[in-house]
Amino acid sequence: MSYASIDDLIARFGEDELIQSTGTRLSNNARVLDEEKVARALNDADALINTYLQKRYVIPVVPVPDLLVAIASNLARYYLRTRSENSGKISETVKDRFDEAMRQLRELRDGKILLTDVPTNANESGSRVLTNKGPQVFSGSGCGLSGFRGRLDPRYIGSRRRRQW
Repeated sequence: MSYASIDDLIARFGEDELIQSTGTRLSNNARVLDEEKVARALNDADALINTYLQKRYVIPVVPVPDLLVAIASNLARYYLRTRSENSGKISETVKDRFDEAMRQLRELRDGKILLTDVPTNANESGSRVLTNKGPQVFSGSGCGLSGFRGRLDPRYIGSRRRRQW
């Protein structure tokens, strides 16, 4: 399951840009869209998104919010551009959108941006973790360890010498 599809990339950036980034040259010098390269870039984008979201949300996130479609599209576009023949010619817009997608992922991870209507992990949804309270080791009277029956080294009791580590 991918957060964005080839059709999403075409709708956002145009088929000509994708062909330019991934195109395979034919014998007649024409270029065609290499769907395998696009799928690889989309898979890499999904893997990165899942890495950032896995502690807060059940992954893969279903239904896919529009924000994740935009993030996945911008990440995949950047990956395609950096892996293409013209990788040295990444436009400022592509780089800025990649940086914005990464910022949004960090904010999603940190809870500064929240996805609505998607399942969250139990520990991130405000659930409490309950534990059994063991016996009290420290007393409130400032006497140190209550009921301590361990062996103390007499060389260090009542002296100012400190143990050398």
